[in-house]
Amino acid sequence: MTVEREFVEPDLPDGVQLIRWPHPTRRLPEDEVTRFFDARGVHYSRWSNGPNEIYSVHTHPYRKTLFCMTGSIAFALPDAGRSVELHHGDRLILPPG
Repeated sequence: MTVEREFVEPDLPDGVQLIRWPHPTRRLPEDEVTRFFDARGVHYSRWSNGPNEIYSVHTHPYRKTLFCMTGSIAFALPDAGRSVELHHGDRLILPPG
């Protein structure tokens, strides 16, 4: 099992990728996520939110890769006029800006 073999969702803005975890009955091992970032020499951190927590729309000056490890989270994509919801194992890649 590897984090490189998931289904990529189409019809997203340029540079945005939503990669669905294709194994709904299997958990994405956290050590695979750690290896994913380590292999790329990328700094990573963990965070969690409580239910119904909302962040304002914002940008980052760098490419951001997010994995949903438990639960679910929705991200607004205002430039596309839509949002995407991540569930366990899903990965969202956002371009700078």
